[in-house]
Amino acid sequence: MNNLQKSAFTLVIQPEEKIENRVYIIVNYLAKTYLESQWLITEIDATGLLGNRLTSILNNQENATISSSDFLQLLQEEGQILDLEATLVKSSQEIITVFIRDGYSVDILGVTELLPVNVLNNCIQVDANLFDTQETERSQPKINVVYQKIA
Repeated sequence: MNNLQKSAFTLVIQPEEKIENRVYIIVNYLAKTYLESQWLITEIDATGLLGNRLTSILNNQENATISSSDFLQLLQEEGQILDLEATLVKSSQEIITVFIRDGYSVDILGVTELLPVNVLNNCIQVDANLFDTQETERSQPKINVVYQKIA
């Protein structure tokens, strides 16, 4: 955990896979590795009991913090996570961010050591700078993008 290297991966999701199951493996590993950490949820659109509750909370406030056990419960409940941005935080340090987009794309951005291959499983390494939005937010106006899923 001394290697402070930024890395990014896109999970390769097979058609028969449920993305929540893949993310569960990662969150479960992180919960065991980073004890007493919290997840900062800054974006969520999800169904299910806990998913609906968090979606409603984030419609009214900027973020919410949940425990790893609550996050694991969210990933196991009946329902679907359509959009998510969740960052593992321990002692005010951001460890890893999980992005779910449109219910089928999962990106993992880490600011520490790489996750083990058996945890990431099938993935593609991508340029971590693609996720560095601080510079672009200062230099460009924010653009709202509306995603439409075509049936």
